[in-house]
Amino acid sequence: MRSGFIPLFLLVVATAIAVALFFPSDRDAPETHADIARPSTPAGSTSDKPRHAATPFPELAPKPISTPSPGSTAPDRKAGHEAVRPRVGERVERAVRDVTPQGITPGPRIDGPLTRVAGRTPPPPPPPRKTLFHRVIIMDAGTIRTGEATIRLTGIEAPAILTFCSDRAGKRWPCGRAARTALRRLVRTRAIACRAPRLRAGARVTLACSVGKTDLSLWLVNQGWAKAAPGAGEVLRKAEGDARKAGRGLWR
Repeated sequence: MRSGFIPLFLLVVATAIAVALFFPSDRDAPETHADIARPSTPAGSTSDKPRHAATPFPELAPKPISTPSPGSTAPDRKAGHEAVRPRVGERVERAVRDVTPQGITPGPRIDGPLTRVAGRTPPPPPPPRKTLFHRVIIMDAGTIRTGEATIRLTGIEAPAILTFCSDRAGKRWPCGRAARTALRRLVRTRAIACRAPRLRAGARVTLACSVGKTDLSLWLVNQGWAKAAPGAGEVLRKAEGDARKAGRGLWR
């Protein structure tokens, strides 16, 4: 019996040693980071505030959010009133907020109410740029053909190529051909400049054109080879009157 007791005693001791090694008690467990960071609370004290882990950056720590009291309202909007956009000319009772950046000289200080003014009307778009047309063909005194389109000179009524006129003596003469010849002599081989966007092939447009500094419509009317069209400007009407008095071109 004694020989059987010794092995049983050794088995119990070995089991106790194994339990102590592999299952340590809470009293002997090492401290974790959370245990180190958790502040100690005095015995008997109670607190409902949540505990936050310590951080090396205090500015990143969560801050408490302040909530307005039930009876308070926003500072820039009164309860029961909606924000209404002021009308033009209406005086706005509102203080001016200074938004000048640091280091910049602020503008003049404004005290008193503000007045809403009407916006500026945008300026009209600039006229189209002049486009040069080379090697043009003078079809008649009011029609010019380019490589892309056919241009009618604006503001005038010019005779067709087969038009005949009667002079003061009653003699008929080919005034249409004479007017085309006069315009051909003025243009010769020079390029004409017209205020127009890029023209598509085959287009028929009415434009104001010039050769050098000479406006073609004004020159034809002033020389008597065209009439001012209905609704033309005062300059063209006056030029037609001068040509009639002088007996130039169609008025000979």
